[in-house]
Amino acid sequence: MSFGTEPRKTNVMANANSLAQSGSLSAKVFEDVNVDGGFNEGDLPLKDVGFQVTGQRKSQLTNEEGIVFLSELPAKDLVNVGVDMNTLEEIDLIPSLRGIRFVPRPGFAHQVDFPIIRSIEIDGTVQIEREKSKKGVADVVLELYDPKTDRVVSVTHSASDGFYVLPSVPPGEYLLRLEPTQA
Repeated sequence: MSFGTEPRKTNVMANANSLAQSGSLSAKVFEDVNVDGGFNEGDLPLKDVGFQVTGQRKSQLTNEEGIVFLSELPAKDLVNVGVDMNTLEEIDLIPSLRGIRFVPRPGFAHQVDFPIIRSIEIDGTVQIEREKSKKGVADVVLELYDPKTDRVVSVTHSASDGFYVLPSVPPGEYLLRLEPTQA
């Protein structure tokens, strides 16, 4: 039997296994309404959000304050931790932080915030105009490009009728462009 405290609270927790021999993580999950990456006025804690640790789902879920304490992480081994997308209640919510990779320290609780933002979906039709008639164009590779970071955020292909969809696009200003080798 082992006792420890959640670093964001003062309550004592009991655990059947030794907390001193393993690492732990205090995660706070919230809807980042103003998209600034930090929890502040107007942001909403998210309840019942789960996590994956190195590809395995954890059974613990966030409480009413958006906090979950993930214990018994392998100490001194690299672990990957991220929000389990299947536990987000609304389809347009996406983590702005894809996840973290860290080495848990024995007997120490790391603290990490996981801001969740609302995404949008972009759709349209790629068409070619010839002699005043328009026709959809298939298999066009489209890129959603972020000029501020100089990186491609998402890629899609147009369907047989020219229709395309770019799902789960985070807030921002982008350019939609043909993939450079097709231009």
